Amino acid sequence: MTIYNDSNTQKNITAPEVEYLLKELEIQAVIESKARDRVEQMVNYFLTTIAAIICAVLIVTELKSNALSVVFLAALLVFVFSISVFYRFLRLRRIITHT
Repeated sequence: MTIYNDSNTQKNITAPEVEYLLKELEIQAVIESKARDRVEQMVNYFLTTIAAIICAVLIVTELKSNALSVVFLAALLVFVFSISVFYRFLRLRRIITHT
């Protein structure tokens, strides 16, 4: 098999090198699969948290007790969780990129 390196010169690769490259590709596919699963879990966690906050706000709003403070707290929690999910997503993207 022939490949071209950075200076556009041909280089023949051997069978062990091909096996190494295939093994490396397999490892990268596993890492990307795990990262995709992790992102899905984070999004599900985020959506569940938002749903719980919204339900708590609706319950408290119906009770008419400290509704404004609960709405503020819910908005603050949504903001904090969204920043957390965004940060984790960027870390996973960096890991996938550097793999």
